Amino acid sequence: ENLKSLNLTGNHLDGIEEFYKLKNLENLQQLILSDSKSNGSNPICVKNREYKIEISQILPKIEIIDG
Repeated sequence: ENLKSLNLTGNHLDGIEEFYKLKNLENLQQLILSDSKSNGSNPICVKNREYKIEISQILPKIEIIDG
């Protein structure tokens, strides 16, 4: 519950519905799905150009996505 940052790079996340599972993490401020330093990503980052907007709608308290 106190988790503020979550790195999900390389977890093969494919659909926006996966992010509804994170709604109970009320303190979550940062979400990393694609990391250029490690060349890691998730299929959703390639398939859905609007993924950041859609995740922000599901998790409105997130301040940083892939930043």
